[in-house]
Amino acid sequence: MTSSQIPESMSAQVLHSATLETREKPFWGTTEQRPGSLSGIRHQGPWCESLRVLVADGNQDSADELGWWLHRCGHDPSVVYDGPTALRVAAMHRPQVVLLHLEIPQMDGCRVAKQLRHDFPRWECLLIGITGRTDEARYRQSIESGVDLLLIEPYRLLILETLLSLESVRVQRVQSERCIGLLANMEPTPQE
Repeated sequence: MTSSQIPESMSAQVLHSATLETREKPFWGTTEQRPGSLSGIRHQGPWCESLRVLVADGNQDSADELGWWLHRCGHDPSVVYDGPTALRVAAMHRPQVVLLHLEIPQMDGCRVAKQLRHDFPRWECLLIGITGRTDEARYRQSIESGVDLLLIEPYRLLILETLLSLESVRVQRVQSERCIGLLANMEPTPQE
C-alpha cells in the first residue's frame, strides 16, 4: 500500500520544526506486518487506554512510519524531527510516552532527555530512548539523562507494543487511584 492509498482516517498529526505548525498528512511507509509485529491489534479496550506518544527522530521516514504504526494501534502520536521542537511539542501536548532517538538533530538526545525528565516526572511520562550505538558510554549517558528504557536499533515492534501496553495499564491504574483519592476526600452529603 502506498501513502496515497492510506485512508484519510489514518492520517495523524505531524509537527514541522520550521514553523511548529500542524498539518494532516498520511504517514509514509507500508502497512505490511514486520516479523514480530502485532500491528493489526488495536490497544484500545476496557483494559488498555490510548496513549499520547511523542516520536522524536531525525530520520523523517522512520519517524513518520512509527507515528503511523502508533496511530494504527490506537494511540495519539505527535511526530517531530529535531530536539528543540521535541521540547516545545512536549510542553504543548504533555505526552505520556516519548520515543526519543538519541541521535536527533540540532540538540544532543541526552540533553533533550534531561530536559524532558526535568519537565515530566517518571510517574507522568515514560521516556524511551532509541539508539543504534551499543557502547557502554551511550548506555550510561542515557540512564544519567533520565531515560527509563533504552532500545537498541534494530528493535522489534512486538517489544515496543508490549511496553506501550504495560504503560497504558499503568496510566489507567494511576488515573483510577486519583479518582478513588478524590472520592475519599469528598465530604459526604447530608442525608434527609
